[in-house]
Amino acid sequence: MLQSDFPYYNTIDQIYHTRWVTDKLARIERLRGIIADLWPAGHPTRFIHVAGTSGKGSVCKFLEAGFRTIGSAGSLTGPHLFDYCERFSIGTNDVTHADVTDAWENTVRPLSVAMARTTDKEGLGFGEVTMLIALVLFERYKLQWAAIEGFVGGRYDYPMALNVDATILTNVGNDHAHLLGQNKWQRTLDKAGISRKGIPLILGTSDLDVVSIVDSVCSHVGAELLPTRPQNTQYCDDYVRNHSQEMPSDALLHATHQVVNAATALTALQRLIPHPDVQKIIGTMASLTMPGRLQQIEEGIYIDVAHNPDKILRLVDEVKKRFVNRKKLFLVGLSKKRSGNEVLTPIMDIADTVIVSLPSHQGVDPMEVGKELASYNKGTRLEVIQNPQKAIAKLRHLRNHGDAIIITGSTYLIDDAINPDRLLQHIGASAGWRSTTV
Repeated sequence: MLQSDFPYYNTIDQIYHTRWVTDKLARIERLRGIIADLWPAGHPTRFIHVAGTSGKGSVCKFLEAGFRTIGSAGSLTGPHLFDYCERFSIGTNDVTHADVTDAWENTVRPLSVAMARTTDKEGLGFGEVTMLIALVLFERYKLQWAAIEGFVGGRYDYPMALNVDATILTNVGNDHAHLLGQNKWQRTLDKAGISRKGIPLILGTSDLDVVSIVDSVCSHVGAELLPTRPQNTQYCDDYVRNHSQEMPSDALLHATHQVVNAATALTALQRLIPHPDVQKIIGTMASLTMPGRLQQIEEGIYIDVAHNPDKILRLVDEVKKRFVNRKKLFLVGLSKKRSGNEVLTPIMDIADTVIVSLPSHQGVDPMEVGKELASYNKGTRLEVIQNPQKAIAKLRHLRNHGDAIIITGSTYLIDDAINPDRLLQHIGASAGWRSTTV
């Protein structure tokens, strides 16, 4: 039987797309050079790069909580729900609007302008700007450790410009196929590209196909591959079972899939922290909440940032567990070339009412999404309302006492529907308009 050679497949893929690959790698090296210029002795914070289809943000938060048991820690995650500041976490301190403004105006914007003034370079992009602002804030607040959530994919993503102490790949699912490849092995090969020589890669899934590819890539680059320790899942399960009543009602660890994420983060912490206090770390993780993870924002209204098939399936499982014998009313919408057939159909099995609406940013036509969901309809009330604010108003009108309204499918939809700062919401909804004008 022919033996698959995944490092070679990556080589051939790069040769066939040389210009695209060269541009991506050149931007990463440019960013690496900027970081070296800003911090000639190296950035004082130690980093962990986290990639994967789902669970990246949660793993970053679990890492941050664990590192706080031994020192100062933070994280960079995304996307944000209502305010760009949400992307940056610096432990017990809140990142303020003034923090972001100062980092932009006094460090990052001058850099971008200086680069754009040269004849052969363009200014910085959104991802590069966001990561540099994070690095400025991490230094300002003297963080010892920080978890960095990848943007898209792995091999060609901006965090590849960082020197890191560990990498984590949570899992590989069915998202961003138009960017990472239609086949799962292609997406795995891209995400496995976060591996670095001499740096441990912690793998959060036991999917044999994924394990095989990641092992091949790690062997090729000289990275240590560490699977998530099964006993860590048991440790977290036991803690939740014994301390559930003491944990916040919206603690992440109440969700079954978050136990796996916590166990993955714990495996990394055990590799990086000498003599870690496992029970203390899990106790800190157990108190952790996170915006947009089936978060109650007011009585009976919940938001969840699930936006791909894997995350929607996990959300549906959690909704069934949490809202037994309660009617479930969903406001849904999709962005960025996703389809209702691929992403939202599991919701039709549990929803009493579904309203499909239009996210402002790269929104998918809700009429098309509604048609796709209608073919799966088994008695659910299904309606299309283009305007998200009118859609949530309709659900509020339909809701009876005890019913749960859940807004999901797109972070942009959540922002459009309920952001309390309507001016900030408008800026986000209209992002990019300046590039269409002269």
